[in-house]
Amino acid sequence: MPSKKKQYPGPTFGLRTMGIPVYEKELERGVNAAVFPLERAVYVSPKSGLTASRAEHELTHLRQLARYGILSLPAAGLQNILTILRRRDVATESPWELEAYERQAKTERREKAETKARTAQYAADKRRAGRARSTSEKVRDK
Repeated sequence: MPSKKKQYPGPTFGLRTMGIPVYEKELERGVNAAVFPLERAVYVSPKSGLTASRAEHELTHLRQLARYGILSLPAAGLQNILTILRRRDVATESPWELEAYERQAKTERREKAETKARTAQYAADKRRAGRARSTSEKVRDK
């Protein structure tokens, strides 16, 4: 009897709404998430979780699979062989990974900018609330 796949309980950043199943699975050390091409599913390590930027990285690999279709696996294999022959690291320097890391970095920059904007807005709201409180105290004292 096949083992039932455990759904990933954490945030999936829209992957499920796109029809991409997200499952929990123990992965190799240092691997937070992985795409399994034949299943067109994303597997997430339960210990590390999934961030929006990592979800974008894995989604890029799914787009690559869709772009190249049935040729994606042989094409990726050939690219990996060429990367190895150039004495480079397949995990970080193959064209497939470079594209995915580029999108991941773009998402991280956007997240950082959004966080900075939210922090600035929170500080501004807090200052406004403080001024409003001090004005109401002055009115009460009169």
